[in-house]
Amino acid sequence: MAHEHHEHHEHEGQACQCGHHHDEQHEQHEQHEKTVLCNQEEITVTHHEGAVILSTERVIAKEYSWVRDRLNKELQSLAGWVEDQGGLVGHIKAFLTETGYTCMLSTTGEDVQIKETLKPKVTAKITLIVFINNENELYSKLAETLKKLVN
Repeated sequence: MAHEHHEHHEHEGQACQCGHHHDEQHEQHEQHEKTVLCNQEEITVTHHEGAVILSTERVIAKEYSWVRDRLNKELQSLAGWVEDQGGLVGHIKAFLTETGYTCMLSTTGEDVQIKETLKPKVTAKITLIVFINNENELYSKLAETLKKLVN
């Protein structure tokens, strides 16, 4: 079983620049893993054979088509940024799942009352596998991208 230890400190240039303290977890195994929490949001950073791997999951309270189209542009922008930095994109991908309909049916013995609501939510699972020298800037770019999706 992996040994874990927890530290509490402020990241320099790596955090989502909210200025808050962040919790960092390190696990000792084949891949060094670091999860940075900012405002209870996570971006997991791992390394494998020279690649930096960032992964995150967000729930975005917007219409599916808006999230899909915006994420399409943002992923293209991230890939271009990596190349402009002299990096190599191994893979950048997102998987979207839509939810949002709720329905409550109730009765006291006669008619059934139905109350439906639509509150669109899209869960985006995003992974970047990149060969780049400046991991901190890549992290900041992804955090910036996520802000554009949820604001």
